[in-house]
Amino acid sequence: FISDDDDKSFNSIDEGLDYEAGDSIMPAGMRLDTTRVQPWSAERVQEELKVRRGDVKPLLNNQEKYLSPRSIYLPLVAVVVRAWLTEICKPNSKRVVLLVTGTGTPRDESGVEDPRGNSTKAAADLAELMIKYGFRGIHQVVKLHSESNIFRYDENISFVRHELEPAIARIRSAVVCNQGNAPWAERFCVAVSSCDGAPARVATIQRSLRIYRPTGVHVWQPKTFWEHRVLSTDDVEVLPFEATETFPAQPSSILVQGSDLYRLVEATRSRAAHFHHVVMSDMNNDLATFWHRKSRRIVLAVLLVKKFENDSGIFYSGTNMEVSMPTGSLCAERNAIGSALADDLGLMRHHLKLLAVLGLHLPPDRGGAATVIASTSEGGLESTGTSPASSPRAASLSEHYLQSLEQEVQTGLRATSSDNDMRRHVVKSYPKINLNDTTTPSATSRVYEVHQQDFNPLKPCGSCAEWLKKIAAVNPDFAVVTFTDASCRGYYVESAALF
Repeated sequence: FISDDDDKSFNSIDEGLDYEAGDSIMPAGMRLDTTRVQPWSAERVQEELKVRRGDVKPLLNNQEKYLSPRSIYLPLVAVVVRAWLTEICKPNSKRVVLLVTGTGTPRDESGVEDPRGNSTKAAADLAELMIKYGFRGIHQVVKLHSESNIFRYDENISFVRHELEPAIARIRSAVVCNQGNAPWAERFCVAVSSCDGAPARVATIQRSLRIYRPTGVHVWQPKTFWEHRVLSTDDVEVLPFEATETFPAQPSSILVQGSDLYRLVEATRSRAAHFHHVVMSDMNNDLATFWHRKSRRIVLAVLLVKKFENDSGIFYSGTNMEVSMPTGSLCAERNAIGSALADDLGLMRHHLKLLAVLGLHLPPDRGGAATVIASTSEGGLESTGTSPASSPRAASLSEHYLQSLEQEVQTGLRATSSDNDMRRHVVKSYPKINLNDTTTPSATSRVYEVHQQDFNPLKPCGSCAEWLKKIAAVNPDFAVVTFTDASCRGYYVESAALF
């Protein structure tokens, strides 16, 4: 249709189309040079192409009996690449697109049908042209094609292991080599979009990319252009990895008062407030000089134990301790579980209900600014600075903790930090589906900006994960709660069996 050196036959827009892409025009496809395209008969068009309803009769009644394709549209490529460039890619980043295609076994295995009829390789060739000429700022387009059967799991696994993973690893290696000792995961971001495809192919690719925690680009209305000839960016959902794993962060503010989760979050905030009070007051302690002198990181764990269904339960807390590196550290999660067992030797694994884990920092010195890192968001709390040693305590420690953070907004980390020091958490609340309502409830989103020094969410280490999995072996309801930031404004809930 179009060769790489035939730039003149490409046109990024088509007259008569509507665009929902803001102020700029979104590329929709390519216009073909009809003098170089072999005409198709109306019968061939009807047999080999899917025709929209109402368009069949004009084709069959065509006086010339031959048709020359004028344009080719790639609407899914248009909206997906646009969303990737505008919502995911960072400024001045190197942007590489991988187009993955494959071939399926034809229905007629006698060889009468052309095997290429079940191949998407040609579609990738067209998509490559459109991406190269229609979008700016893309440095490279890589095409990966498999001739094996995309409908079989084992052949997809072979393709992923021998083709896809090495291709991504080569790109990743270039990033690692150029960044020195900085963490590569912070500078190498992967996004994946699989608008359609064989289930075996989609599932295999998704699982192979989990190491990169890829952002999902989902087109939930793939036929808008087909039905209405409109390119709509509203059809695209950009989802963080946690959301595609069905473990998205949710705002703590939506928790039902009195529920187990609500009380667990409040108990965790209370322990964090107590920590904040201790390190910011004149109270003598050995936190920095002995108990946490190695990493100066505090991990708080709060465990909810309920022996009876209607029981309100008991909360046990624990902290990590780093007394001697040769003997290893004692993790907060195991400390809390051990405290519960020491208090009640009749404790059984199915009595453990929820375990919250929160990360905090010790201040650099007694006279310096506190590094109890808090989050930022529109209209929300910002970061921390110095707090008076004799600050009066509020009615509750949680209130004191949050009030002190609000007082320190203008003098804290934000004053000395650039936007590059911040990372974002997308927090969503999902309304309950009403079976009597035909409309789809939409999730409400809020973005929390968190300083890079805030190391939440903090998942259990390998040793703790073994403990949690052994508990979950007889207690499938046992779950771990982590947080978006030190002020616990967003939370994640994951089954302990998954660690």
